[in-house]
Amino acid sequence: MMDRRTGLRARTEPRHGHMVVGASRPVMLAGVLAGVLCACSEDGPPMMMAADEPSAGEDPAGSDPAGGTGEDPTDSKGEDPAGSDPAGGTGEDPTDSKGEDPADSDPDMPEAPYAYSACARDTRVGGFAASLEQPGDPSLDPYSQVSGAVSNGIIPMNIPERVMAAGECELVRGRQLFCDPECGGDETCDEGGTCQPHPVGQDLGAATLTGLIDGTVSMSPRAPKYNYANTGSLSYPAFEEGAPIRLEVEGGAADGFVLSAEGVAPLAVNESEVALMDGQATVVTWTPPAEAGRSRVLATVNISLHGGDPFRIECDGEDDGELEIPAELVSELLKIDYSGFPAITLRRQTADSVELPWGCADLRVFSVLDRHPISIPGLTSCNENQATCPAGQACNLAVMRCE
Repeated sequence: MMDRRTGLRARTEPRHGHMVVGASRPVMLAGVLAGVLCACSEDGPPMMMAADEPSAGEDPAGSDPAGGTGEDPTDSKGEDPAGSDPAGGTGEDPTDSKGEDPADSDPDMPEAPYAYSACARDTRVGGFAASLEQPGDPSLDPYSQVSGAVSNGIIPMNIPERVMAAGECELVRGRQLFCDPECGGDETCDEGGTCQPHPVGQDLGAATLTGLIDGTVSMSPRAPKYNYANTGSLSYPAFEEGAPIRLEVEGGAADGFVLSAEGVAPLAVNESEVALMDGQATVVTWTPPAEAGRSRVLATVNISLHGGDPFRIECDGEDDGELEIPAELVSELLKIDYSGFPAITLRRQTADSVELPWGCADLRVFSVLDRHPISIPGLTSCNENQATCPAGQACNLAVMRCE
C-alpha cells in the first residue's frame, strides 16, 4: 500500500503512533523525549547559547527543556508487531499491472493523522530539529535553524537523576558518575562505574526537510561527527503554525526513514518575570495554539546557572496556555540554594520518532524561549557590569549575587 504522505511503498501496516516509511524499506516507530543542558556567561547576564552544533550523543536541537520529566511527553519505547500481509493473505501484490497502488489514485484517501511521539530521554540517541530560537538577551534577534545528529549510543551522564515529582513536573539533579581508573578520551563512565566506548556520530545519508516557508532544506552529514545543518539563512519564523513538516532521511548506517510533525507559533509568555516563592505554586501563562492537542510545552527552571548544586525543575505539559509548577517542588529547589540570574526556558513543540538499531531518534519542530527571567524574594543578581547591591551587601562574582 502507498503512504499518502510520502508516496513510498509501505510493507507493514501495524504501527505505533503513525507510519514511518524508509527510503529503502520501512522502519518502525517508538515513542518519546530528552533532556536540557543550561550554560551561563561568566561576565554578564544569562546569554543565549549559539545555535547548537550537535555532537555525537547530544541533542541536535540544543538544550532540551523536557529533559526532566522523562516523558517528553510520552517517554515509552514500543515495538510494532510484525507487519500484516499487504495482499490480505492472498499472496498477490495489491498493485496494478503498472506497479502502482490503485489506492494511490484516490484523491479522497485521508492522510495518516499526526500524533505526538517524542523519544524518551533514556533511549534517545539523537534526531533532527527545526526550531524558532528566541534568545534570553532582548538585544539579540530571534532566528530559525535546522540541525541534526544521531549517535550509536547514549551518554549515561546526560540522563539526570529524578529526586521527586509532582503534577506535570519533577525535580532532577545532574548525574555525577565516577570511574576509577578514569576513562580515556574515547570512553564514558556508566552507572556501574565502568568505562564504555563513547557514542560516535552516524552517517545516515542525505536528509531533506520540507514544509518550511523558504522551501526544501537539503542536508548532508559532515564528517567526522556526521552533524547535519542547513546552509544559508532561514526566515523567522521558518514555518507557519500547523504546517505539515516532513523529514526524509536517505539511510546509511541505518535504514532510511520518514518522520512528520507540524509547525508551531512562536511561544510568548505573559509574565515579564516568573516568580518563585517558598511554599507557593508558580504559574506560567501564554497564548495557547489555534488547535489544541497538537503540541506540548516543556519547561526547565534553573536557579543555579552560575554555581551551586546542579538541581533543576523540569516540566512537560499540555500546550493549553498555562503550566503550574507545584509548591513542593518550588520549595525544595529554593531550599537547595541558588545563584544570580535564575531563568526558565520554555519550549512549544511537535514531534515524531523512529526506532533505530541504537535507540530512538526523533524530529522535533519547536519554538524555544530561552532564559526568561525568574525573580526570587531577597535575591539581587549582579556581575562585573551590574554590581549595584543593597546597602551592606557586595557582589559575590563567583555566584553572581549580592550577599
